Amino acid sequence: MRPGGDFPARCLHAGFDIRSIIRQIIIAFELPDFRNLGVILRVALSVNALAAVAALVREPQLDLWTAQWLTWIAAVEPQLIIELAVLYALAPWLARQSYATGALVIAALTVGVGTVMDAHEVIILVSGHSKARALQKMVEEGVNHMWTVSQMQLHRHGMIVCDDESTYELKVGTVRYFKDIESEHLALPQL
Repeated sequence: MRPGGDFPARCLHAGFDIRSIIRQIIIAFELPDFRNLGVILRVALSVNALAAVAALVREPQLDLWTAQWLTWIAAVEPQLIIELAVLYALAPWLARQSYATGALVIAALTVGVGTVMDAHEVIILVSGHSKARALQKMVEEGVNHMWTVSQMQLHRHGMIVCDDESTYELKVGTVRYFKDIESEHLALPQL
C-alpha cells in the first residue's frame, strides 16, 4: 500500500497484484486562480447564463425575452466586472490563505457588507479561539474598514452568538457585562 492510501490493483481472474495505472491523488479544496482568464470567462459566462434563465422565468415569451435579458445584463455586469477586478488583484493574497478564509473573503465581497446591513436581522456565530481577535475588534473597538464585521455595531437588530473560547481576547469587564445582560437567556430552564 502506498502512502497516499491507494490499494494495489488486483487482477481478478489471475489472482495477483498488478501495477496501478491511474494514480489518484486526493486534492484538498482550493480556490480558483482569479488571474486565470479561463476562470474569469467561466464566471462571466455562468453569471450571464443565470441572467438568461432569470429573464426567461420573468418573461416566458421569447420575443420579449431578449429585452428582459439585456435589462438583467445591464444591471449585473458592472458589479461583476468590479468584483472580478478586485478578485484579480487579491489573487496572490488569496492563494496564501486557507480555503475557509479565502471562501469567506470571496463571499463577503460577493454578498457585500451593504446587503448584510440591509437585512432585518443579522446573527453572527463566533466559535473557537481562532476567532477571538475578530470578536474583540468587532465588540470593543470602533467601526473600522480593516474589520468590516465591526459594522455590526451599527445594525439595529444585530446579534452575536459566541462560545467562551472566542472571548479570550475580550476584556474581563466586557465579558461580564454581556453575560450579565443576557443572564436570563443563558440560564438553563427549570424542568
